[in-house]
Amino acid sequence: MLSFCPQCSNSLTVSPAPSTGTNRLECRACPYEFILTRKYFERKPMKRKEVDDVIGGRLGQRRPDGCELSRRLVLQRNLTP
Repeated sequence: MLSFCPQCSNSLTVSPAPSTGTNRLECRACPYEFILTRKYFERKPMKRKEVDDVIGGRLGQRRPDGCELSRRLVLQRNLTP
C-alpha cells in the first residue's frame, strides 16, 4: 500500500473524494491522489521488548534493615524537589 507520495515523497493522508464519495489517498503538497476502490489494511506484528529490572533484580527486592531504610528516606527526601 502506498504511504508516501511517488512524486514528492510526502506522506499521504486519507480523505473522502469529492467526485465519487469514496476514500482516497491524497498528498497535501502536490496534486497527487489515489482513489481507493477496495478496503486496504496493513498489519505489522510488533516485537515485544525485554524488560530490564528497574529496582536492581533479585538484590533490589530484599527488605532493607532499619538503618539502611532511614538512610534511603533521607536521600529520597533530599533528592525530591
